[in-house]
Amino acid sequence: MLIKKIAQSYLIRLDPGEEIVSALKSVCQARRIRAGLVFGLGAVKEAELGCFLVRTKKYQARRLRGAWEIASLSGNISVLDGEPYLHLHAVLGDQHQKALGGHLSSAVVSATAEIWIWPVRAVIRRHFSAATGLNLLDLE
Repeated sequence: MLIKKIAQSYLIRLDPGEEIVSALKSVCQARRIRAGLVFGLGAVKEAELGCFLVRTKKYQARRLRGAWEIASLSGNISVLDGEPYLHLHAVLGDQHQKALGGHLSSAVVSATAEIWIWPVRAVIRRHFSAATGLNLLDLE
């Protein structure tokens, strides 16, 4: 992983074999980022995308393997239980330009990933909501 600070943001390059979610969490921990935005693109060889099912209050996960382009990676950074929490969504396209999207739980880089983090000088916390089954932003 290579990181370059540009103005108030960070540009991150991940290399083959690196796992995106854990790498971004480590960047947030090391730089004490408690709130911010994430955007990126690249290519992965495996990923797990999920769709939250309101009825069951659980994510239905789908594991992908093969050649996948990150057409879009976006999300936000907050804090849950004192640790950085990345809420990421991705749209991944296959070799036939067919896309799948959803909540990104994990992804392993195949070629490269280019990701921007824009920190915000704030602490945005989350709390678990039994009513929804989700870790909701605490904006009060």
